[in-house]
Amino acid sequence: MPAFDPIGVVPIPARNLPQQLTFIEFARAAMIKPLINHGRKAEVFFEGESLGFVDALGDGGLRQAHKREVNNALYWASPDTEASSDVFLPSVAALAEYPELVTLYSEAAALVQSAPPEGWSESEPGGLATNVDLIYGGIVDCTIQNGEWFVVPHLEGLPVLEGFKTRSLAFDALNNAIEHSL
Repeated sequence: MPAFDPIGVVPIPARNLPQQLTFIEFARAAMIKPLINHGRKAEVFFEGESLGFVDALGDGGLRQAHKREVNNALYWASPDTEASSDVFLPSVAALAEYPELVTLYSEAAALVQSAPPEGWSESEPGGLATNVDLIYGGIVDCTIQNGEWFVVPHLEGLPVLEGFKTRSLAFDALNNAIEHSL
């Protein structure tokens, strides 16, 4: 079911997790519900699920919720925490909107900002990557349903590799699979 566009322009499908969208994409897919007789101003919803309470209405409240989602994804990907398997890193574009979080979570941010290996091309920074080499190449991309990364290797006989939390882990899995098959 498409998410409600709070601006009233068009219903649009939410194509990723909140932390993987830019703020503009997030704002179009999220809904903010004002609260009455509550300590907070509003509650923010994304794809029908609550993202929690915020201290402002409109763009200010949506920005607070979006930043919190990016922050939490980076926090759970930090080396000092025990991340659950269902936490996915923000996109490069979403992270770029909050440079203070890059400083705060430098190690997790480095995972997001990592460039693809030599010989690979990106559709956008941190996005789909391709390599035409018939042995070492393939496609590395992220699902729109849950943000997991997958690899479609070019090397004959290698299966599709799925379920990676980061693009970097997907590249590592491809390299390991190629090493073991040669």
